[in-house]
Parts: sequence; C-alpha cells; structure tokens
Amino acid sequence: MARVLIPWIILLVTTGFVCGQIFFPADTTFLVSRPVVQQQNAGATCTNHMNKKGRCKRLFECFFMYTQLADLIKQTPCRLANQPSVFGVCCPNSESDSQKTSGVSSAGTLFFKPPDVPIPDLKPQDIQNAVQAALVVVEQRVELEKNLFNNRIVVQPDTAVNFHLNLFPTTSETLDVGKDAIKGLESSIQLVNQNMLTVDQGRFALPFFQASSSPLADTCRPQVNCPSPLSHFRTMDGSCNNEQRPEWGQINVALQRIIPPKYGDGVNTPRLAVGDVELPSARLVSQSLTESSHRSSQSETWTLMLMQWGQFLDHDITHSPLVRGQNSTGVTCCQRGQFLDASVRHPDCFPIAIPENDPFYAQFNQRCMEFVRSLPAPRPGCTFGPREQLNQVTAFIDGSTVYGSNDEAANQLREFNGGRLATQRSLKGHTLLPVKAEECSDFLRQRFCFRAGDGRVNEQPQLAVIHTLWVREHNRVADALQQLNPSWSDERVFQESRRIIGAEIQQITYNEFLPIFLGEDYMSSLVQGIIEGFTAFGSQTQSLLLHQHQSKPFELYEDTGVDTLVRGLLMQPAQKMDRAFTDELKNRLFQGKQSFGMDLIALNLQRGRDHGLPPYNDYRELCGRPRANQWQDLLDVIDQRVVQEMSRIYNSIDDVDLFIGGVSERQVEGALLGPTFLCLIGDQFARLRRGDRLFYEEATAQFTQQQLASLRSIGLARILCDNGDDIKSIQSSAFLRSDVQNRRRPCQGSSDIPELDLTLWRE
Repeated sequence: MARVLIPWIILLVTTGFVCGQIFFPADTTFLVSRPVVQQQNAGATCTNHMNKKGRCKRLFECFFMYTQLADLIKQTPCRLANQPSVFGVCCPNSESDSQKTSGVSSAGTLFFKPPDVPIPDLKPQDIQNAVQAALVVVEQRVELEKNLFNNRIVVQPDTAVNFHLNLFPTTSETLDVGKDAIKGLESSIQLVNQNMLTVDQGRFALPFFQASSSPLADTCRPQVNCPSPLSHFRTMDGSCNNEQRPEWGQINVALQRIIPPKYGDGVNTPRLAVGDVELPSARLVSQSLTESSHRSSQSETWTLMLMQWGQFLDHDITHSPLVRGQNSTGVTCCQRGQFLDASVRHPDCFPIAIPENDPFYAQFNQRCMEFVRSLPAPRPGCTFGPREQLNQVTAFIDGSTVYGSNDEAANQLREFNGGRLATQRSLKGHTLLPVKAEECSDFLRQRFCFRAGDGRVNEQPQLAVIHTLWVREHNRVADALQQLNPSWSDERVFQESRRIIGAEIQQITYNEFLPIFLGEDYMSSLVQGIIEGFTAFGSQTQSLLLHQHQSKPFELYEDTGVDTLVRGLLMQPAQKMDRAFTDELKNRLFQGKQSFGMDLIALNLQRGRDHGLPPYNDYRELCGRPRANQWQDLLDVIDQRVVQEMSRIYNSIDDVDLFIGGVSERQVEGALLGPTFLCLIGDQFARLRRGDRLFYEEATAQFTQQQLASLRSIGLARILCDNGDDIKSIQSSAFLRSDVQNRRRPCQGSSDIPELDLTLWRE
C-alpha cells in the first residue's frame, strides 16, 4: 500500500514524534467522495475533465508526475474495462506525452522524473565502487555505535526521550530491515558523491538503477507468496491484500509518496531553506506560530472522544520507528542541555536548536532538544535513490492495535481457547488488558503497564481505555460466536471475531468520525492538557495533568477506573481546531520526573524535515490552489497576522513547513480542516477505503447482506455500552457533546443505539 508523506499531522497526538505519512493504496482514485460514475462503454474508453479522449485506468498506471495530480483529482471516476466494480481515472491516450514525463521501474513502483533531468551513464563498476565504499561507511557506523554504547553516550533513564522510546518499541525484525536499508542508502549517497550527480539526479534518476544486481542483492525484500485463492481472513502482517502487489500494506515496507522528497543533497540530508541554508529552528517556529490553549479554546460541540479515536486510528495504520544504537539503545544527541560534540554524535542525530531566549527552556539552560531520524526503509523495487521510511504496523484499518501486526505478536495476545484474547482481572473482577510488567509499574510494583496489539497503548490512560474496550468487545463477540457455533475451532472463532471487530472499527471511522472531521491529522490540536473523569451522575471525580500520567495507565485498576475515564471522554470537550496547543504538549511532553519535557509541535516540524517533506507551498499547489509567489498570496486561506509572523520567521515563502502552513489555514466551511489538509486527508481515507480488498463493504470481505446491514447500524456508543463496566446511558453520537439533539439514551432498548445481531453468524 502506498502512502503519501506529510508531516505529523497524522499525529500520534500526545506521543511526540511525527510519523509523517499518509497511506494511499495505489490502485484507487484520488476521490474524497463518490461522485456519479461515468458509464462509458464499461470503462474501455472515456472522456476526461478537459474533454480529451482516453482509457479508464488505475491511478498508478496513469499518474506521470506530481504536477498532474491536481488535474486527476478533479476527474469524475470511470469504471475499468476488465473490472467494472473498480473505479479508475480517465487517462489521456497520448502515450508519447506519458513517456516523456513518467518512469516506472522494472518492479512497477512509481517514481517521478522531470523530463529535463539527464539519466547518468552509470556503469556496473560505478555501482560496485559505490557499494564497496558504502559498506566501509556502514562498518565505521557500527564501530561508532559500539563506542557510544561502551562510553554510555546513550539515552539515559528517567528522561523525556527515554519515556518516548519505551512507549514506541521497535521489533528486532524491523531493526534488521532498517540495517539493510542503511546499506542501500549509503550506496546512494556514494553514487551521488563519486559521480558528482546533481540534487535532482539523486532524486529522480537514481531510482532507474537496481541494487538487485549489485553486492546488495541480499538486502532486497523476498517475494511474498500468497495462497490461491486469497482468503477472506486478513494476514496478520497485512500481506496478500492486493493480489498483484501482495507487499502493499505489509509491515516493514517503504512508505510511498505522492510528491517527491526534497532532501538537502537529493537523497538523504534533511530539507534546507531556499539558498541551501538551514531552516529556522523548529522550536522557534513552534513558539512563534502557535498559541497556548485556554478554556476559551474548548469546543462547544465535540467531545474529547474525537481526539481519542483519532489517536487510536492513527496507531492502527502508522508507526515509523526511529534509528537506534548498539543493543537497541536509544541514540542521544544532547548532553546536559547542550549539543553533543560532533566527534561523538551519531550520524542520524538531528537535534533541535532551542533559542537562547526561549520563554520556557531558558530557565533550565536548555539549548538542545533531542531528536533522532526515522529508520530508513529499503526502497521499493530494490532501487537506489532517496531515503524512505518504514511502517512497522499494517497499513490498513484492520484493528492491528488490538491484534498486533505479525503472528508472533498476535500469539502473545491470544488465550487459544474459544477464540478469545488474553486478559487479566482487577481486584474488583473487571476485565483489563494483560500485564506488561517489564515496561512500567507503579512505585510499589503492584500495578503494571498493559500489553496490547500496539506498543503505544500505555502512552496515556484514555488511550489504554480504548484498547481495553476493544479487547472486551472481541471477547464478547467470540463468546457469542462460540455459543452459536459450538463446532467452530478456536482459530475459526478468533478469525471471525477479528473480522467483525475490524468491520466495526471501519464502520465507526467512516460513518461517525470522518463525517465530522475528515481526517485524523490534526488530532493533536484537539488534545486537552487535563484528563477529567466523571461519575454516572456527571460529577467530576478526576483532574489529571497529562504529563503526569504519560506511561502511567494505572487509573484503570481503580474500581470504576474504566467507566470514569470513558465518561470523561464523553463529557469533556475537545479543543477547537486552531493553532492553540496545550503547554502539556509544547513544553512538558514525556516530562516524567523532570522539570521540563519536549515540544510536540517542534518534533512534528523536525520530523517533516527529516523525511524530506517538501514545503507547504508545494502541497498547496498539489491540492489545486494557486502557488503562492509572495506572502500576501497566502491571505486567501491564512489570517494576515499569521502570514506576517511567518514572513518574520521564514526567509522565503517556499520555506514554510507543511505542518505549520496546514494548521494555520482557516477551516473549510462544514469541515474541521483547512483546504490543504482536507485535500490530503480526504484523499488518504479514500485510498484506505478503495485500496483494501477486505474492507467490510467489499464483496471480497464476504459478509452477507444481512450481516452488513447489522454492521452498518453500529456506532461507537454501542461499543461503549456493551463493554463499559456499568455504563447505563450514553448520547447516541459519542463524538458530540450531549444536548437536546443528542440526548443521552439508555443502553438497553433504545432504537438510537442498536445492537449487533450476532445470530446472523450462526452457521
């Protein structure tokens, strides 16, 4: 599954580091909604929006350059000739034009090549020389990591960055894939340097050259073998969803882009400002162009559940791991608040400079904020070229947060009895997630962190609550299916229950969440700095500072802990969609026992630069708006005082980071996002829907019409009713605050909160 890299607006909300990616299955159209489909000779021929004749093709077969994307988005979809149920785009007939502007490697992967970039005449010996030099660099890197480890120049316990690393575990399998990718990346760097390639040749020409015929052949990904016929049960690792491209959506593959990266050297170094100078400090941008949230920033409409679902959903589809050192230790780039000396600095250090007069960090004498680059990924098709990033989880909305993203993780979570997932019982007998004692515990080691399908479960209590509810829902469904079908094996019950849970998550996402928000990108701006809890009568019982309860989900062990936090999510307002962020995220992220933490906004900006994301202006143009040539051109979507501040911080309009440009835009009427993020996120979820063979509404998912009808009636309120400890009533729309139009209803017997009819699964 391909994905478009945008900065951490696909935000891990309170987790800290930009994942910086959006998925898009490459065999789908770029459509946010479903306009009327053209009925033109079953899709064999068509007429596009420019009144030109063409053939109906899949997007990736027609998409030649990123500059054509805006035009393709405008098209009305057509039906493919050989697959009438699949939508495509009307691709012009002029093959000569496509040959001038497109390039597809022998592996069929998409890349972009402007017509004026000459392909270098690289000989096999040139590639051999580059690889040999690269392997020497890799050995030197390994030796440096050993020395850093031996001298204890690694992330120290009880620091903000250590809390983050503990919350974002990286598997040994993923680290091994990353090590192979480093060899290919270093070889690409050597090819650029040894052959004096231009920046654009590094970006666009190197992908013409294969690593599979070089000494790096053993680092190429093995071919995925799928069963025939394909199963209607998902694989745990996301493979075999697409028959033609079985690796799409699989874990540990490179994320693809809809727009080329802009690395400083074309292949690896973080993005630079116009003139090849450094961009302004990400912390300076964060402090200057965002505001601190306050009570007036609270939404009068949306509940905090809107934010929490966004984070849970994000964790289901994206996790870009970080580079690690010897023995998987964390890489450190700062020492006592100052930059480490270059002689002992890891090559993937990219620390954030803190201004000397910073209004918060100056009091602690902090001039350096820790930041390590994302782990590189082997390039699609095993080619040379720019640095890409890994996704450590499956790229589908499939409940991987509940079940894990490989067989090993799933097996650790199962009871292997009646299709159930493993749980523990609290002292009061309530079902909780299984223990992960090695991660964290309270002071007395009586309460421990939890184990779930996603390692970020313990980030904060409300996230752990959502995980808990879905494990309970799985076991509720499994028990019912086993009773209805006593002859079913444990495996059959487990897989059928997993299929239903995935469908429920998709149903809630596409029919409750997206109509309100149309994307999860901006969820960090909805985060409250305080976690509140309420009794069944609406009395507030808790007020927890976020930074004091990160990596401390122990509230769930209390007698009414789950229900109290659920009511908090339903009653506490979210923050409004604006540039205001709580100080819990801007100054105290992962603070722990220290006096200060990290800045999520600065980390998001730095992650975008790490990933080589082009500037905001490029995405603005990509999404159909005129390219801004001067600062006043931004006034069509951004307020004047913000534009003025941007012009003070950035030297050029083409330096503005996508994240800050996107969050600064005024909302599109009827949506919670500005036009650029609305375009990108809407497209993302269209692809997640259309590119998933096992999406619950597809015929290949094999739900009956009666089962589908029942699944389509389910809302998040039903899940909360069925799986809370003692939830008796709830508003029918859990994402909206309770009012006259959204009254609280009894969980039982209310037609506004229908139940899933599991008798439809009786075999």
